[in-house]
Amino acid sequence: MENSGGIKASLQGRYASALFDLASENGVVSAVETDLDNLGQALRESDELAALIRNPQISRDAAAKASPDFRAEPKALAATATASRSS
Repeated sequence: MENSGGIKASLQGRYASALFDLASENGVVSAVETDLDNLGQALRESDELAALIRNPQISRDAAAKASPDFRAEPKALAATATASRSS
């Protein structure tokens, strides 16, 4: 069990480092931080959203269609999306 936890932590660290690097290159670190704070708040407020994004059996497209409240705010993760697309 400990081994899989280490792998998970390592993958999380790699994703976080990559996102930070992209945000830094694009000069949007503060905006990405705000995006992640907003996402964290949304996850704390909605058990359904939290379960949805953690379910590996649900495709990204299906998850996007199932979460209209989050998509209703087009700027919700704008900086993060911009940083991640610029690679």
